[in-house]
Amino acid sequence: MKKKFQYKSEVQSIATIRKDMEDLAESWDIPSSEAKQITLVLEELFSIIINYAFKDKTNQDIGFIISQNDGIIHLLLSDDGIPFNPLEYNPEQLSDPASSDDGGMGLSLIRVFADSIEYKREAQKNHLLIQKTIRSQPETEQS
Repeated sequence: MKKKFQYKSEVQSIATIRKDMEDLAESWDIPSSEAKQITLVLEELFSIIINYAFKDKTNQDIGFIISQNDGIIHLLLSDDGIPFNPLEYNPEQLSDPASSDDGGMGLSLIRVFADSIEYKREAQKNHLLIQKTIRSQPETEQS
């Protein structure tokens, strides 16, 4: 199963992403806990892209493809913003993460929830592939 999405580089698109992922999780029968993790990963990546890859530009296209195969979710995000390899970004460890104004917390969350992350810059675009294994069973309705 595969589905393509495209959004404009605006904060308002995050609400649409959230709704689209809820619908997709329901149609693909993805367990709630893992659907929330996938949605959080997408929201964080989208936020990083609009805040850093495009700086003050708006109305840029950010696309992603989500697919599921044998219990593994694949997220492929593409944008033509400033080159940024999140695998090379290692924020300083903080004793109190809430006190940081430098950011980097989103990438830390992404690393926790993702099983693998790959980055490449190709044809003037950033391509980020994230894999997430579905480990729990879908919720069933209680009688």
